[in-house]
Amino acid sequence: SEQYKITFFTNTCKMLNETKPYVVHILTPPKTHAEIAIQCLNFGCHVFVEKPLCLTLDDVDAIYKAAQLNDRIVGIDHNNLWSPLVQNALQIVQSGQIGSLINIQYLMGDDFLEVVNKGYGRWALDLRGGIFADLIPHPLYLLKAFLPNIQVVSARAIGNNIKDIRELWVDFDGAGISANLWISLNQRPLEHSFRIYCTGGIIHVDLRNFYMTLIPNRGLPGPVTRVVNTFSDSCQRVFSTIRNVFKLIFGRFDPRMNTASAIRAFYQAIKKGEPSPVSEKDARAIVQLSIEIWNLLERI
Repeated sequence: SEQYKITFFTNTCKMLNETKPYVVHILTPPKTHAEIAIQCLNFGCHVFVEKPLCLTLDDVDAIYKAAQLNDRIVGIDHNNLWSPLVQNALQIVQSGQIGSLINIQYLMGDDFLEVVNKGYGRWALDLRGGIFADLIPHPLYLLKAFLPNIQVVSARAIGNNIKDIRELWVDFDGAGISANLWISLNQRPLEHSFRIYCTGGIIHVDLRNFYMTLIPNRGLPGPVTRVVNTFSDSCQRVFSTIRNVFKLIFGRFDPRMNTASAIRAFYQAIKKGEPSPVSEKDARAIVQLSIEIWNLLERI
């Protein structure tokens, strides 16, 4: 605040009454999201909330009830939904270009624990699911984009308790299509990617290194297929890397562009009087899936 000469408040009521904002962005610890969101909605503000939206289904219902009563919309920072890579992969799968979807393998290695050890984000340690409660919305909303009817099948973890998880494995089913998730606080180098397996090809989306590869089934003989697919995969990765380097050199590479796009879509919805880009149904589903995972782990 002092560095950028921004007025600050330590009381939400005071902030609302003195500034009378039209939109409020909520980036506080998740346990406070529902209370602040409802307060702002009742004041007449639209709200854009950092993920996770909240931690219980009762809070989801209360937030959207306040939004409906005050004719306001709720945006959620499910930022990677707006990744051009994800949108491209969705278009390819939904078009049937590479056949029917069979399985999605989602991998995430994160350094959140190192951040916490430096004194930041320690609020995550008190959440049900610990640090993973803050990380898991990303894979959940992306998996749901590809598998609208996704359900949790099983879950297991390594850690001392539900608030101290270090490794997490979850299996899903989406109307007969499987998906698997692995999140780790220990894996190095860091990774954030998923592979989509279809009857006619494979898509690899790397959200950390900003590239996507597509390997279709070309119907070639086995030995030829190995050579062609390896060459194609390598070329796509190299081309994407070179393109990203040039974007970086010329100031056109923005690693936060997905969040910017999510915010832009939210404001466009307000401007046009349209529903939020993230529907109440989808928002509720992500919270529900998270709760089901923690429930399963606590029974083990």
